Amino acid sequence: MVKMRAKITKKCPKPRLWAGFWALIKFYFLPALSGVLMGLSYIPYYPLALFFCYVPLWLFALKQDRIRPLIVGGWLCQFIGTLVGFIWVAYTIRAFGFYPWPVAILGLLAFASFANLHIAIPLVLWHYSKKILHLKILSSKKHYFISLVFLPLYSALSIEYYPMIFDWHFGYTWFYAGWPASQTAEVWGFQFLNTMTLFFNLVFLYLGKKVFYLPRRWPIKTFALWVLFFATLNVYGYYLKNRWPKPDKNTKILVVQPNTENLNKLYWETQKDPRGFNFQKLIQATKKHSFITEKPDFILWPEGAYPYYIHHNIKAASATPVKSWAKKWQTPIIVSAGGKTFKGSTNSVFIFNDEGKLANPPYNKTMLLAFGEYMPFEKWLPLDKIFSYYGRSFQKGTGENKVVQVKGINLGFQICYEGLFDFFNRQLAQEKAQIIVNVTNDSWYGKSTQPQQHLYMTLARAIEIRRPL
Repeated sequence: MVKMRAKITKKCPKPRLWAGFWALIKFYFLPALSGVLMGLSYIPYYPLALFFCYVPLWLFALKQDRIRPLIVGGWLCQFIGTLVGFIWVAYTIRAFGFYPWPVAILGLLAFASFANLHIAIPLVLWHYSKKILHLKILSSKKHYFISLVFLPLYSALSIEYYPMIFDWHFGYTWFYAGWPASQTAEVWGFQFLNTMTLFFNLVFLYLGKKVFYLPRRWPIKTFALWVLFFATLNVYGYYLKNRWPKPDKNTKILVVQPNTENLNKLYWETQKDPRGFNFQKLIQATKKHSFITEKPDFILWPEGAYPYYIHHNIKAASATPVKSWAKKWQTPIIVSAGGKTFKGSTNSVFIFNDEGKLANPPYNKTMLLAFGEYMPFEKWLPLDKIFSYYGRSFQKGTGENKVVQVKGINLGFQICYEGLFDFFNRQLAQEKAQIIVNVTNDSWYGKSTQPQQHLYMTLARAIEIRRPL
């Protein structure tokens, strides 16, 4: 029987490849778990794991003495988190670039590989700072706590300075969850709420790691303090929200948002020019409003709704159909459209007064979206031979005319992507904008999670600078 068993074992060896793969899964399980929790804690998912989504990743980091597992684990965490939270990138590549699904999926994988490395970088910084400062994790309670503090601190700095295409973070999740504490962003901004989120993760990490080393009352007191602080933030936010007086002036704005698809996508699918049909759809949607009984102060047509280019030259702009409709309705029309100059195309906001004339030079978008409105390195690479849609790059604006007075009200303009940046909107407030106007076209993204993410990230600016948007 002994020989028989030995023979059977020899014929059926344990598969080494599968065993090695399973060992990798077990080894990097905690970073992968953090990635899933991070992705599911962002908009539009409810943030059930917001305050402990970093904990598995940091627990993994505490167990490592070598730099390589930290790099791999951090990269895996951000890769999985990006796939969960930003899966709509594949649809965008498909709908906007007209590429087949395999290429779109490869594009999503490439985006997920580098988009959020700010999650992995802090682990590397923390590893080397321990060596430089000679902080051995278990040497003393004081050193143990100090070494933990570096994890959320480096994470906050990495989010602030790592170059991201979409400047997202967990501060926006507070707003999406409906917590009154999000109103405190008027004091310290949503970026600071994200930093608080990171330090709340530190609290749960400390509780979970030290529960076996400290007296029982210590974790209980720490958790109680965390609950009290979170409750205080919400009470303070509720107070801030309700202390603002009623507006001292009113304005009537007719916002027309026709349900129109991406023009290039329609042309690609039908091989017919869809601009005339889309323009009529825009006009009909505007006509539904009665200009006799309730005349608005101005009409707003959003990005992508008006399908034709408008020339920056005042005389040339008078040839656009917008002129006749503004004159007919005796109402200024603010229209977001592509602009034409001798240097090239722009993504712009034009204002036609109630006489149909171009009221002032347009505002040209200053913060262009990479791969959507311009191609990086296009001056040096033969991109026209690689990309079917090459040639759409817009000229970057100078920042002039982003605050314009219309009917006695200072309007501050932001075009689509510009609404994600707090510093840009603080500039609008400093230039005395009374109302922020964001013009957006999210038809690129279809019925994905992106429009909700974009909406809440943009609306957050209204809280930070306390302006209607």
